[in-house]
Amino acid sequence: MTWLLGACMGSASGGEALLEPVDPPLQHSRRIEGLQASWGVRGEELVVELDASTTGWMVVGFNDRDHIVGADLTFARVVEGRGELFDHHVFGVGDHRPHGNEGRLLAHAQREGRTALRFALPLKPAQGRALAGDLWLVLAWSVSPDLDHHSRVRRHVQIRL
Repeated sequence: MTWLLGACMGSASGGEALLEPVDPPLQHSRRIEGLQASWGVRGEELVVELDASTTGWMVVGFNDRDHIVGADLTFARVVEGRGELFDHHVFGVGDHRPHGNEGRLLAHAQREGRTALRFALPLKPAQGRALAGDLWLVLAWSVSPDLDHHSRVRRHVQIRL
């Protein structure tokens, strides 16, 4: 099943959005347990917004198949008021390692146990897969900002970019 969803409204908790809205709104969204993800193509970049009921990390990733192994992931977190992005590739179950760092942070906020980040990823990165066509979107979040902490929730959703 391919998801082609409408614009994101609100947040993971259903409350007021932590970030200022983008104009035009991001075209696609998906909600999983505790996380709202929105995305849209802007020129040569994919703009992603993650909003979760956590102070830990959140992930958006892409794979050619419905599996974590082989996925290119972007970890997003806020630590001591600073938004941070880390690109990793999953080589095996439990084995993800740094893999370039091409994400560009656009906005971040954290308050009252919630975190939101907006960032841009190149559609044609120097490393990793091109973000085009039919892909599996990986969404996950953790209760800890430690990148080695296992996810609380992880879901894979088939999408078309």
